[in-house]
Amino acid sequence: MKNRLFILVQFFGLLVCTIDAQVTGTFTDTRDGKTYKTITIGTQTWMLENLAYKTDAGCWAYDNDPKNVPVFGYLYTFSAARRACPEGWHIPSADEWKILITSQGDNRFAGDKLKTANWKKLESSPNNKSGFSAVAAGEYDADAASFSGKEELTSWWSSTVENKYMYTVFVLHYDASNVSVNTDFDTNGHSVRCMKD
Repeated sequence: MKNRLFILVQFFGLLVCTIDAQVTGTFTDTRDGKTYKTITIGTQTWMLENLAYKTDAGCWAYDNDPKNVPVFGYLYTFSAARRACPEGWHIPSADEWKILITSQGDNRFAGDKLKTANWKKLESSPNNKSGFSAVAAGEYDADAASFSGKEELTSWWSSTVENKYMYTVFVLHYDASNVSVNTDFDTNGHSVRCMKD
């Protein structure tokens, strides 16, 4: 009996390792040689990091400090974001973002499951159960020419158009456990998470 139990434990341990190996990976952007971790959640494959490809215009390192890029990626205008994902990847639509959120169960807690555990914990409990590894990268206000929210929020573009100048943005806040759906002007700066075509 003990031998059977031991074999079962080994089998399930191997099965878990095999599943993990199937859903995580890497992708190297040939444009600049940067390698991104990737994860498959349900039927979707995502980059596990915010995009850090420097476009010729319309992107900023937080506080204009290049040291922030390796951790937080760049903040992009919508126009820059549209051309920033490498070939074979794209900016997710609002519907694609909603599939990710729904895969985490009740949206009241989905944000916590997407965040790394090192966010501020006021009124939320980030745990990264999804493996999505969201970091609080902040955002850029083009009119004020100012950065805000690093270590307090993160926001990502979707490809969904609300009107001529407004696009759907998905936002996580340090003091809330859900995922907010907002709209913003195309000239402001948000992060990009690319999804595999």
